[in-house]
Amino acid sequence: SNGLCWSASGSIIFNGAWATGLLRVPVGGGAPVAVTTAQAGTSHIWPVCLPDGDHVLFTRWTGESSEAISIFAVTLSTGEVKEVVRDAKGPRFHPTGVLTFLRGSTLMAVRFDPRRLAVDGDPVPIVSRVSYGWSTLGASYDLSSTGTLVYVPAPEAPDQRGFWVDREGTEVGRVEPHLRRWAYPDISPDGSKLLVTELGPAFQVWIIDLEGGPRTQLTNRHDNGQAIWTPDGDVVFFSNRNGRYEILRQAPDGTGDTKVLLAGQGVFPDPQDVSPDGRWLLFSDIVGGENRDIFVLDLANKSEPRRFVTTPGVDRNARFSPD
Repeated sequence: SNGLCWSASGSIIFNGAWATGLLRVPVGGGAPVAVTTAQAGTSHIWPVCLPDGDHVLFTRWTGESSEAISIFAVTLSTGEVKEVVRDAKGPRFHPTGVLTFLRGSTLMAVRFDPRRLAVDGDPVPIVSRVSYGWSTLGASYDLSSTGTLVYVPAPEAPDQRGFWVDREGTEVGRVEPHLRRWAYPDISPDGSKLLVTELGPAFQVWIIDLEGGPRTQLTNRHDNGQAIWTPDGDVVFFSNRNGRYEILRQAPDGTGDTKVLLAGQGVFPDPQDVSPDGRWLLFSDIVGGENRDIFVLDLANKSEPRRFVTTPGVDRNARFSPD
């Protein structure tokens, strides 16, 4: 669940899965009922129940980038949905009529009328560097009824480094992508380059030259990541979020068109590995709730993907053996 709140009307409002709307269930139990309907690729998350028991604030993420988010309000009795604040996430409401939220990692405050579901005036910054989940967008702060603020500071971390280690775990070298936060490294077949995903307001794919050459930004629009090489090094596969969820293919030198290889089978497909003969692509996708399964796609025949590994949990980081 990506957040829940207890309504004064006697129900619990929650988000049951990524890329879905809000649900409501009686406090005493029962079948969940839809409160909001999310368009394809959109998530309604982190609900906050207002004191009147009939209105709920929530964060709406459209999937275009990690920061393509706004705060909305829904009226439980009518189902009406209204935008409250753009470029905002993690709302909290204080009974004195103040709405707080994160804009980036800065905590903002603005006067808010809970009857009109509208802000009054311009937001002002309160605290900078408040932590939040870059993958869940959950804001790490809260307000007490007396107005006391508690929050987790975002660390001031230097650029992340990568390390080469031998089979005994001994460090034998370092990799310096010169990016503040990055993940999902994948080494090119000839060992000369490294694909990484920069974690920022929008995730982007970079190619790091391990032989000292300049780094190259391969993507620059929407959210992109989890990039992998083909065995010949001629193609890069990566996931893309632009309101749709896809796996794209691109030449590593940036020439030619970016092509859609696969639209999402579930919610968010992540490429994992390509077989040594270049025929099969493994990818992970959310297929129900928060669970992930492993799928395999025949790149030669372009047939429909088939489910390869299914468990009740999260299946990812799949790799082919060398043979």
